[in-house]
Amino acid sequence: MSLLDRFVVASLPAIPKGLIRVVASKYIAGEKLDDAVRVVKGLNARGMKATIDVLGEFVSDPAQAAHDIEAYIKLFDAIVEHKIETGVSVKLTAVGLSIDPQLARKNLTRLLGGHRVQRVRAD
Repeated sequence: MSLLDRFVVASLPAIPKGLIRVVASKYIAGEKLDDAVRVVKGLNARGMKATIDVLGEFVSDPAQAAHDIEAYIKLFDAIVEHKIETGVSVKLTAVGLSIDPQLARKNLTRLLGGHRVQRVRAD
């Protein structure tokens, strides 16, 4: 992570959430899975596709990595259930890479093993 990235991450807690929401609202569909599904359905209806990200990176606790995997599984299930055209960006550090590469491999295998999402990108 660059020095600028570290500075931004360190200063985020001091920035009012309302201000962050205003700046980010153009790029972020919402805070909940239902928000993302609704927005991507609307984009799909207009002939567009999207990429959905589950926010959170650089986890240092295996329990948080497990929580993030559950969030990705719910997202994959929603994509299939609602038949939305979207890609998913999976953050490797969110699924445990910075804790243990074998943990990340196990989590990714669990995530990708039973789901039929067509566009998955690992970042």
